[in-house]
Amino acid sequence: MQHNTTTSLQERWMQPRSIVLLIAIAYLFSLAVRMIWVYQFHGVDAYRWHGQIMINTNDGYYFASAAQHLINGAHPGNFRIESAIRDYPVFIYLTAWLSKILPFSFDTIILYMPAFVASLIVIPIVLIGRLLRLPLVGFFAAMLAAISWSFYHRTMVGYYDSDMIALLMPPFLLYGMVGYVHSQYRIRYLAFIIGLLLLYPYVYIQGTTVAYAMFLLWAFYLILYLRKESTFETLFAIAVVSVALWSQALWVKVFAIAITILLRAVIKTRKIENNRLYLLLALYGLLFFFLSDIAMVSYAKLKAYTTTGTATNGFHFYSVSQTIREAGKISWQTVANRISAGMPQLLFSMIGYLLLLYRYRIMIVALPLLGLGIGAHWLGLRFTVYAIPIAAFSLVYLVREIVFMAAPKSRLALPIFSLLSLLFTIPHIKHVFHYGVPTVMQKAEVQVLDQLRQVAKPNDFTITWWDYGYPLWYYGNTRTLIDGGKHNHDNFIVSNVLLSDSPAYAARFLRLSVESYAKMVDSYRDFLKTLDRKQIPKPYRMVDKEGRVYHAGGGAVIDFLLRSGQKDQKDTDSFFETLEEGKLSLPKRSRDIYLYLPYRMIDIFPTVMLFGNIDLSTGEKLYDPVFAPGYVVKRSTNGTFL
Repeated sequence: MQHNTTTSLQERWMQPRSIVLLIAIAYLFSLAVRMIWVYQFHGVDAYRWHGQIMINTNDGYYFASAAQHLINGAHPGNFRIESAIRDYPVFIYLTAWLSKILPFSFDTIILYMPAFVASLIVIPIVLIGRLLRLPLVGFFAAMLAAISWSFYHRTMVGYYDSDMIALLMPPFLLYGMVGYVHSQYRIRYLAFIIGLLLLYPYVYIQGTTVAYAMFLLWAFYLILYLRKESTFETLFAIAVVSVALWSQALWVKVFAIAITILLRAVIKTRKIENNRLYLLLALYGLLFFFLSDIAMVSYAKLKAYTTTGTATNGFHFYSVSQTIREAGKISWQTVANRISAGMPQLLFSMIGYLLLLYRYRIMIVALPLLGLGIGAHWLGLRFTVYAIPIAAFSLVYLVREIVFMAAPKSRLALPIFSLLSLLFTIPHIKHVFHYGVPTVMQKAEVQVLDQLRQVAKPNDFTITWWDYGYPLWYYGNTRTLIDGGKHNHDNFIVSNVLLSDSPAYAARFLRLSVESYAKMVDSYRDFLKTLDRKQIPKPYRMVDKEGRVYHAGGGAVIDFLLRSGQKDQKDTDSFFETLEEGKLSLPKRSRDIYLYLPYRMIDIFPTVMLFGNIDLSTGEKLYDPVFAPGYVVKRSTNGTFL
């Protein structure tokens, strides 16, 4: 009787109204935890601008500047803004749209948008629980996942980044794939999966690698377990979803999907033999591998995160990869903390996943997400976030199995399960209280950039280290040579200038670099107008009238100036000596150039020096500079003591 009561209570939570209530509670819980940061810093004047707290991620200013461009035409001469809109259209257009319909300032919208959008992750987790007839597991897992370390870090209030949407895609995709197997409404879920995959490249193009892996395991499951049930429908589902993953234009994929649906109707009408169906599947498989670029994308991503030392392309430049914490190897303890707030919890999650996989084989589709999270030990910090939804679900599922196995007929089983599940959220909430990350910029720094905005023109350039590139766009409304996404070989220029003891040399080098880069961008725009997008080679390159090849737009102007990797590659010693002596002919001045050196940049200056203190011909360090920042200890009539 007691066991039946517990079962009936579980069934009650399966009802649509109950599921909506569970989603609402989990969503509000996620929002409430994220407001802790606002409560902690709302009174700090140094973190406020125009009456609002500023955002706490550098990349946020990249997207915010692009949204500004859509709203009021800001940053008209910044070619990088155009690439932002092209690469992240869903996110940026959504921001612009919200700014037009909501009665809040733009600064307020970008501050709170991550919390309100990213908290939607509770929806697919709760719904997966319902599909598996584990509604309360989905509910408590949603609460846990929404505030787990890595996910919270990348979606907290102020973390205005495309992650807030990109990280929702895998859980929703998992929900669609599980739904196709565990629901009678298969066509509905199939349409959901296809729509999600068609949208994916416009949300986060790099994330399609995860989608590829999930699709392959989903297809494997369908062939292994559902083929006997319906060979025809299984092959059709695999074929039509594979089309959505092609690396082709949207209209091409939509047209191919329509053809596939038409082909389904023909096959169903004429009752084609099974061996021909297998042949059809093999054809779609070949098209998938040839048209999706899956191997090339995976290799490129792996290479990008395993690059070390100097980067060679004709000359030797110091690589930025090993100065970015997200790209470096991390300890197992860090992996465990970021995913589950501790090693025991992570181990329990792994056990829970194995049990979950044993009971629900379709959960093998979640393996790439869990694998990426564990692989963060080698790949870097940012990958831990992928494992969080499935790790949270597996942990709560294990708790449920243990409790109901120990006391299957007890009325206390459900309350104990609920209490234990909630206890696992406590370490994450404690972490939120201690994670007092500051804003990217401080009020005094923004005041300087606001003054710059008053005197500079949008086509002027401000030279600074790439960490400050995006904030400089947003507050200063000028262009930069390097920024958070374009920190390539041109890091050498900025670092070399900052290390120089000759103002004249610095002025010449910057004038040559800035004017040449501006010319590259203008020429590249003209170049694009003459070609169809499909005719442009990857990566986008261009050949000028003198036969010099260079990467435009996001490319490095230093490679262009030195003709790096080409037959007429310049001798660096001669080039820099001529520049220092003032014997090199400089381009005509078309814009002003400013230097922005905030006081806090002193903390990273030893890293900045690495990029300019290098012999480009050999990759060797030129000299051992001595750098020691001084801090005021005491002021008196005798002087200032450092």
